[in-house]
Amino acid sequence: MADNEKLGSTSPQVLLKNAINLDKLVNDRESESLPDRFAVLRRTWFGMEKANDRQMQSQEYRFDTFIASSGYEVIGDYTAGPLTLTEYNQLIRYNNELYKLTAAADIPFTTAGNTDETWTGSDAAHFASVGDAALRQSLASGAVGVVSVDYVHLINGPFVTMEYFIATSATMNDAFIAACASGKTVLLRSDVTYQVSRNDFPVARGTNLIATGGSYATIEVLSPFGDYGLFDMSTENGLDGGRYNIFYGLKFRYPNQVRIIDGTVIVKPVEYPPVFHGGAFESRFINLDMGNAYMAFRLGGAMNSRDLGSASRIVIDNIIGAPIYRGLSLEQVLDVPVIQNIRWNYNYLAGTQYAYDQTLKQWIHDNMWPYIFGRIDWATIKNIFSYGGLRGITTLSSRFTGSADRLKFIGCHFDHTVFPLYLQNFSSRIDFSLCHFVGDKDSNFTRIAPNVCFINNVGDSNAVVGFETCTFYNFTSTVLRTDGTRIELRGGSISKFGFDSQADRVRNGIELLSPTTIKIDGTRIDASSGTHTRCVFDGEQGNSTLYIGDGSELTGATYESYRWNGGVTGGNKEYISREAVIEGATTAVNARGVHSFYQQKYVYPSTSMPTTGSFKAGDEVTNMFKQIQGVAGSRYVITGWLRVTTGSSHVLNVDWVAQKVPTGD
Repeated sequence: MADNEKLGSTSPQVLLKNAINLDKLVNDRESESLPDRFAVLRRTWFGMEKANDRQMQSQEYRFDTFIASSGYEVIGDYTAGPLTLTEYNQLIRYNNELYKLTAAADIPFTTAGNTDETWTGSDAAHFASVGDAALRQSLASGAVGVVSVDYVHLINGPFVTMEYFIATSATMNDAFIAACASGKTVLLRSDVTYQVSRNDFPVARGTNLIATGGSYATIEVLSPFGDYGLFDMSTENGLDGGRYNIFYGLKFRYPNQVRIIDGTVIVKPVEYPPVFHGGAFESRFINLDMGNAYMAFRLGGAMNSRDLGSASRIVIDNIIGAPIYRGLSLEQVLDVPVIQNIRWNYNYLAGTQYAYDQTLKQWIHDNMWPYIFGRIDWATIKNIFSYGGLRGITTLSSRFTGSADRLKFIGCHFDHTVFPLYLQNFSSRIDFSLCHFVGDKDSNFTRIAPNVCFINNVGDSNAVVGFETCTFYNFTSTVLRTDGTRIELRGGSISKFGFDSQADRVRNGIELLSPTTIKIDGTRIDASSGTHTRCVFDGEQGNSTLYIGDGSELTGATYESYRWNGGVTGGNKEYISREAVIEGATTAVNARGVHSFYQQKYVYPSTSMPTTGSFKAGDEVTNMFKQIQGVAGSRYVITGWLRVTTGSSHVLNVDWVAQKVPTGD
């Protein structure tokens, strides 16, 4: 009767049956399974314990079989040492993990001791884990693609541990060659340091290197030997490389890279190939620590007559490091990429064995290009950062035809840099929003040139560089210099520049090298830091146009507020909103060759000149209620009053001059 009752029944028969079943489930020590109320067999606690025991015994057997079949010999526990290894296939056990000698260790090899201190301080550097715990976990799962005695599963499966390749290879180099050529997802352990003594590991289409364990897996590169990169993802690497690869959670270190430039024996860093070289079509680079790499990324295009492949649709996200010569170089990005959260800083390794000496930082300051964009279309690049270096952002095509097109940078910061911006090759427009460009005025280094943000003439008459809510400061010299490309500023500020200015070297917030258009809208340009400064200068380039819109402020100039007369050629135009504020120096030169100073604009709903207050020479007051005055033949309209003295006196034709416009009647 109880067996026919529905779930949740409260009948006495059901309650009694359930109580009996629960008692048997917990307390029975003979039966591994018992039928429930519906006659379905269920494991008892005793049955669960027995099943677990059998599984553990099976796992131990399978692991021992794996070790035996691999040709390894376990010679003992590290704590029983010192131990002497006479063959590379001999293993020792430490903290429940099995370790073998690296290929770099000479045999016979005797361990330094048997304590945690001797292991950490000396012996660990000579051993590589063969993955005791990881292998046991994989063997227990029985899933396809994990390390197993059945190597058919391993070869055909989608997941392979790096320890398998190590166990089946003569050297670590050979293990990486096999792993990169596998076309599979290779799992690297975060508690292991993998040492390689070469570069140019060809990466097959679909190969992924993924760190496990919740932290970085460390790869140490001991030698600069190689022509392409640590990971060669070129289309022509023989493996159809550079397509659909994933690199996740990897840390790269170069123990033999220099830390000091002494100027005699060591005059420059060791020129290691880049970490990643090739196409990388639709590949992913996520959560990587590039450490002290000489070059981090060189992706896309062609080099030395070898096709690297397309870097289209790549994802580069959450990257950190202190690259020495080049950070990220991209070419042939013909479809929209994801590029974000990259942080380059030569101070990143401070406090570690890889920390840079001041002399190496000087070399980086003089040579490092953090971000290079060649042919790349429609990318929105977010939150990238660099500290120290010669350039911040560079647009330069070098390995593929074409140029950067319609890039947008959001929340990017380039600090302590000689040229925070160096735009050479692009088309249409490039936009910067909420970005910061900081020069190197406070640098302790020798500057190779006055720092500036430079925008070249790109050969496109309609090309525009736009800055929205961006800040520029700490520039020794001029801030923004354009060789014929239009500049548009909306909001933001330009300040703290011209620290090296002097009588024969006037520095400018914005300066032209060729005719173009400058549009300033709601932007503050503060030129008060130098002794001879200007807010805007046309460079004596004619046929140029200046817009100064509402809310703009040109303040603090110590030489001229601005100059826009076109020099000898002339033909310049300027459009200045009456809501703009122009103040600071005693003179400005506008397009009409008229010297005028707009310290501030007073607009009165009145037809009379001021009679109270203090004013400076050059101040203007606009008459908002214009009326025709005078007699027939000499009628006129007073458009305003111009201040010609400084002070609080208010005498017409002494302190003020009426600005009259004849009506022609």
